[in-house]
Amino acid sequence: MTRQHSVLAMISEGAEVDVPSGVDVLGADVRIRNDVDKAVRMVDAVVHLATDPLRRTVDLDGTTNVAYACTETETPMTYVSVVGSDKSRFPYYKVKSKAERGLGDIPGLGFTVQRSTQFYSAIHRFLKLPVVPLPGDAPFQPVDPMDLAARLVGLVEAGPSGKVEDFAGPTVMTIDDMAEVCREVTGSVGRTIAVPKFGVMREALDGIFVPAECDTGHRTYRDWLTRR
Repeated sequence: MTRQHSVLAMISEGAEVDVPSGVDVLGADVRIRNDVDKAVRMVDAVVHLATDPLRRTVDLDGTTNVAYACTETETPMTYVSVVGSDKSRFPYYKVKSKAERGLGDIPGLGFTVQRSTQFYSAIHRFLKLPVVPLPGDAPFQPVDPMDLAARLVGLVEAGPSGKVEDFAGPTVMTIDDMAEVCREVTGSVGRTIAVPKFGVMREALDGIFVPAECDTGHRTYRDWLTRR
């Protein structure tokens, strides 16, 4: 179903991004308030996706800039966070959680927070490495980015809803499970090796990146691989 929304993508200057046909592009920096103000004035709703595990200012200053720009124009904002960010001690997840919590402290902001699990594409990149440095029995519930995209469109249409149900793929799978599917569909996969079970690895084994309750997409990892 085509929903007939016009899309403006705000992308970092110089970034190489494959943008779908029909999407307008604005080169800007989410950490610069004037850039954000310009972008927000051009739209009726904002889906904030900008993130960078290596530059915390993208998630902290960037999210704050977007939020305050939205309050000035009364523009609803949908923020995409990560399942497990409220439980993890890993620095990137703690930053995502801090940015998420900060939205509730901004007067006049109409917002929605959607936590999502990892994308199939992210897990797949690990599986195609010569050696996969993840515990084979660590559970994940990755999701097809297109399923999440459809979910986000629905949230934009619904209007500000606060914190909504987590979103994940239809199946909980271990890394070994996904490696077997990848081998069957593509013919090759890296070798999973045991790694020290501390930090984020310990958290993965404890299952904090698998939501206790969630809404789910419908495309499986096998579906995603086959369509690629």
